[in-house]
Amino acid sequence: MKKIKEFPELDGNNPWFALSKYKDLKFDSVSNIKGTYDYIIVGAGFGGVSAALRLAEHEPLASIALFDALPIGAFSSGRNAGFISQTQLTKALVGFHKYTLEDHRILSKLNSQVVQRIEQI
Repeated sequence: MKKIKEFPELDGNNPWFALSKYKDLKFDSVSNIKGTYDYIIVGAGFGGVSAALRLAEHEPLASIALFDALPIGAFSSGRNAGFISQTQLTKALVGFHKYTLEDHRILSKLNSQVVQRIEQI
């Protein structure tokens, strides 16, 4: 296994990560990982986090590890400070004159489903 020597630079602080009980968890050897997890996902951007979530939904007893070069949530996936609301999402649609009223209705419905899904999680 090749040792990584260069990492991307952190672009800010993530308060959610700072509160995590796992923030200081590090693996210094592959032997500390082998046999410990049912699934290992490398890459903790939106895709990796989504994959981990879907695995957890389909296999709730599985042990899943999510690895990234930097603390998870240090980049775009951790930037919204954890707040989301239907009002916030609807406001994001207003002002884009290229969208029709029907486009706004469809996007609003999708945003509603997203908020409901997040509440369920």
